[in-house]
Amino acid sequence: MHSRKSTPDFCFSSRAREFPRANFGLAIVLTATVMLPSRLGAAVGLGDYERALNLQEKYQNLVLHLPDQVEWIEGTDRFAYRRSIPGGHEFILVDAEKQTKQPAFDHSRLAAELTRVLGEPVKPEALPFERLRFVDGGAALEFTRERDRWRCDLTAYTCAKQPRENETDDDDDGGYDSTPRPVNGAAHAIHSPDGNWLAFVENYNVALRPAHAKPADAVKQTFVLSNDGSEGNYYALETLAWSPDSKHLAAYRVRPGYKREVHYVESSPADQLQPKYSSMVYPKAGDLLALFQPVLFDVAARREFPIDNALFPNPYEMTPFVWRKNSRGFTFEYNQRGHQIYRVIEVEAGDGKARTLIEESSATFINYEPLSRNQFDHGKHYRLDLEDGNEILWASERDGWEHIYLFDGHTGVLKQQITHGEGRCVRWTTLMKPTARSTLRPAVWIPTRTHTLCTAIRCVSTGPDSQRSAAQKLTTH
Repeated sequence: MHSRKSTPDFCFSSRAREFPRANFGLAIVLTATVMLPSRLGAAVGLGDYERALNLQEKYQNLVLHLPDQVEWIEGTDRFAYRRSIPGGHEFILVDAEKQTKQPAFDHSRLAAELTRVLGEPVKPEALPFERLRFVDGGAALEFTRERDRWRCDLTAYTCAKQPRENETDDDDDGGYDSTPRPVNGAAHAIHSPDGNWLAFVENYNVALRPAHAKPADAVKQTFVLSNDGSEGNYYALETLAWSPDSKHLAAYRVRPGYKREVHYVESSPADQLQPKYSSMVYPKAGDLLALFQPVLFDVAARREFPIDNALFPNPYEMTPFVWRKNSRGFTFEYNQRGHQIYRVIEVEAGDGKARTLIEESSATFINYEPLSRNQFDHGKHYRLDLEDGNEILWASERDGWEHIYLFDGHTGVLKQQITHGEGRCVRWTTLMKPTARSTLRPAVWIPTRTHTLCTAIRCVSTGPDSQRSAAQKLTTH
């Protein structure tokens, strides 16, 4: 274990002080959990359930300076994150080049403007959003509240509601069916990155037309890239993904699964005398699930590349396409039904051939939920592509404990294991830009044998000098 003096200058000392407090809050919850068996013999009453339901709300604000996920400001060397303070939260702006940090904006002025436009009181330490996105180089921010998207100018401190994009009139079924619905028509077209093409779905197939075609010639200049789409096996508009060079287009063809509905009657609703009826989609084990088939198109050649599904024959879930910035190909992740196989798959743009970059297998169950700081509901999935996919950071339990691994993004060969030890990583915060080769990653780490709760500030380099960390023991129970 190295002292703090061995860490790079980028590891702010204030950061190292913040994390012990964060983990002490987690220690309180873990200690409380360990003591639960002593009450197993007692009867469980309504008050016990109410205390359990309110546990997160009770403890989540007791930890000060607990940082949330960072958000880089595009085109800059700055990032912002939210952290807890007495009474709520604040947003901090960090300049990685100058190694300085400050409030991301004037919280009081923004709260006053949001009070005006929302028509309800907003406190500076309780802004009505947890996540935000800085735009225009940090001159403005955008956030979503309920189903509305807002934009705030950070110079004039004015906020306005933004129009909704690509929204359908279909109601959410309120269940577990996230299958994209069929959307047809040029009105929903998606521009290519170079601005020359419009891609849309027409009669359940992918169609293209020049973006600057005159209205009178638009229909004549439209051509269809696919001919195998149908009402029961359609191309989903929301899955269309252009390559950055606008030469290729990828899309999922979707065959919907069985839509099993579960029906409910609320006999005594709080807001009316009559019972309420509702339903939701809830598949049973063995039900037919939606089948997603990725398809690649060459725009200039007007050609479809068949993608063999041998690597993803029985999906529970297929993630959206992520194109490489140099347009050499795209990746997606395949979660096999049963959750015993999980793959990161890359498709070459030149020929449509698919190959596995990373594969996880388990005789029991692979936890595919995201690795996050939520101490009550976090998974174990983490992936970060470095230098446009030349390398991939990946979380895996392949050695029996969850650790971070570095893979070659071209060959899929494991290059090195970043973290080691008998323990489980319950948080992995990335403080870097995807083009960087070294970074600060605060990690909450729980070794298992001594039941000791630790935090580690890991300054990781993907070069030969692979890892330096400053760890502090917090508490034992």
